[in-house]
Amino acid sequence: MNIHPQTKYAYDLFHAGTLALSRAEQQGIRIDTEYCEKKKAHLTRKINKMESIFKNTNFYRHWEHSMGKVNINSNSQLSVYLYKIKKLKPAYTTTSGQGSTDEEALLQLNIPELNDLLQIRKLKKVRDTYLDAFVREQVNGYIHPSFNLHLVKTFRSSSDRPNFQNIPKRDKEAMQITRKALFPRPGHQLMEVDFSGIEVRIAVTYHKDPQMIKYIT
Repeated sequence: MNIHPQTKYAYDLFHAGTLALSRAEQQGIRIDTEYCEKKKAHLTRKINKMESIFKNTNFYRHWEHSMGKVNINSNSQLSVYLYKIKKLKPAYTTTSGQGSTDEEALLQLNIPELNDLLQIRKLKKVRDTYLDAFVREQVNGYIHPSFNLHLVKTFRSSSDRPNFQNIPKRDKEAMQITRKALFPRPGHQLMEVDFSGIEVRIAVTYHKDPQMIKYIT
């Protein structure tokens, strides 16, 4: 069997990356568990208050009257209510032809009650997906996410338990709440390195589109 000349180079690069990530996993990231617990309790009170106000709006009452039991976390139910019952025109549709219920599409509808619902959902995600995961996965005040190099076709890294590569950065409020839970060891700093556009460049090695090659070079 012929071995490609670059195979050893690719293996060495992959091996070095795996070792680097394993060291990061072993080192861990320091978590302020007291802050997480206090912030979770604060968010729960805020969410409950916002849900109570939301359920007293005409928007919610009509939703409940039209569909019976309301699940404010259900995108499929919300889609039916907005686009089939209220007959609103979606900002854009999904690949299946249904009206989109992602955040950008819902914001474009410009309905105050819907904006409040998005805020409730965001705070729930911050509490349950991020802060709760930090507390659940920490050991002696440190989380040790599992970093992987073998799950994504482009060989970018991913992580789980918790997903440390999915911490908010576009939403300023969500970013501040979650990142405040992270702090360095004494005498150390937290740094972030982002290889901008690297997946696009890797994708080019697969499809070899001449226009894309020209664009990135």
